Amino acid sequence: MKKTIISLISLILLIPTTDYNALTQGTQLQEFLPYDRFSSWKQICFDNLPEGDSHAKTKLKTNPKPKPNEKVLSPYQLKKEITKFITKSKTDKALTSKDLWIQTNEKNNNKPINLKNKNEWANPYAQKLNLTPYDNICFIGDIHGSVHSLLRNLQKLIDLGHLNNNFKTTKPNFYMIFLGDNEDYGRWGIEVWYTLLKLKNNNWDKVFLIRGNHEKISLSLKYGFKEELQIKYPIEFNNLLNNMYNIYELLPLAIFAKCKNKAIQCCHGGIDPNYSPKNLLENKNKIFEQLPKNCVEGLLWSDFNGKPKNKIVKSKRGAGYEATMGYTQNYLKDNNLIGFIRGHQDQQYGCKIFTQKDKHLQYWKKIIINSTEIPLIDYPVITLTTAKESKKLPHDCFGILTIKNWKMNIYEIYN
Repeated sequence: MKKTIISLISLILLIPTTDYNALTQGTQLQEFLPYDRFSSWKQICFDNLPEGDSHAKTKLKTNPKPKPNEKVLSPYQLKKEITKFITKSKTDKALTSKDLWIQTNEKNNNKPINLKNKNEWANPYAQKLNLTPYDNICFIGDIHGSVHSLLRNLQKLIDLGHLNNNFKTTKPNFYMIFLGDNEDYGRWGIEVWYTLLKLKNNNWDKVFLIRGNHEKISLSLKYGFKEELQIKYPIEFNNLLNNMYNIYELLPLAIFAKCKNKAIQCCHGGIDPNYSPKNLLENKNKIFEQLPKNCVEGLLWSDFNGKPKNKIVKSKRGAGYEATMGYTQNYLKDNNLIGFIRGHQDQQYGCKIFTQKDKHLQYWKKIIINSTEIPLIDYPVITLTTAKESKKLPHDCFGILTIKNWKMNIYEIYN
C-alpha cells in the first residue's frame, strides 16, 4: 500500500496542472500511463477495437464510422507521443543543420524546415540513409488505419528477434522504413499513428516514416481521418489536427538507401520527371535535400506499368505520373539506382512486382516460384501494402531487404 501511494504521488508530480485536475476529478490512472510494452498495447487494441470491413463504399468516409467509445488512448497519451516526435525533430542535430542540406534556389528557404509556414507541402525534402553491406531494412507499405494488421506484423518481427517488447529494435544493423498512407479508409488511424510514433521515438535513427499522399490535411477531410479525430477527441480536435499537420511536414517524401556506390529509392509513389537524386547521392557531405514544389506529385502519386516503351505520362488519378518499365530502367541507370521500394498501388495483394511482359503489377508468388526472396536487380519495382482491413487484402505483409545481395524476403501473415 505504501509503495502504491508513493508511486501515485510521483506520477502526480510529473503531470501538468491541467492533467492533474482531470486526474483528481475521477479520470482513471491508466489514461496517464504510456503503453511502454508492446504486448499490453497489442492486447488492449485487439480486445477493444473490432477488426472488420471498414472500406469506404462511397470512397469518401470510413464505413462504418468509429464510435466515440471505440478508442483506447486518452488525449494525454496520444499528445505525449506526438509532442515527443515534434520536439525530437526540432532538436535533431542532423535535421536542423544547414550544412547537411542541399537547398533549392527558391525564396524564403532560410530554414531547412519551417513549421510556421502552414501551406501544405511547405517543407518537401528527401533524405539519404548511408548503410553497410551487413544491414537489413524492414519495409511496411500502406496501412490505412488497419492497426490489427500493423500489430501482427510487429509481433512477427518480435518473433523473428528484430524487435523487443519495449518497442525497440534489438540489432544495430536493423532498420525499418514505413512507406506512407498510414491513415484514412480504416477506423484506427489514430492507433496506427500512436504505434508508429512509439517506434520512431524509441528508435530515432533506425525507424523512418515516409510521407504518403494521404498524409495531407485536405485528403484527410475526404477519406476519414479528420472525422475519426473529431469523433474520438471532440474537445482536443483542433489541437490534434494542427499537430498532425506538423508531423506531416516533418516527414521526408523519399529516402535513398545507399551502400557504397549503389542505392534504392524508397517513396510512396514513384518517379517525378522534374527530379533527379544525383546531387544528393553523389554529395558525401549532404544527408538532406530540399525539393522544389514541382516534384512533389510524382514522389507521392506516381505509378508504374510494365510496358517496355520509354514513356512517362500524366496519371489517370489526376495527380502524378505513370512510368513505363522502359522509362523506369533509364531513370534507374541515369541515377545509379538499383530499384524502387514503394507503396500506393494498394489493392489485391500485399506484395506486387512486374516482369517485362506485364502491363500491370502482379502478385509476387505468381512470378517467384519456390522462394520467398525477390531479387531487386531482376524486379526493380516492389510494391508493398498491409492495409488488410481497409483494402480487403487476404493477408498482412511486410518485407526485409538484405543489403548485401539486394534481395527482399517477403512475409505474409494469415489469421
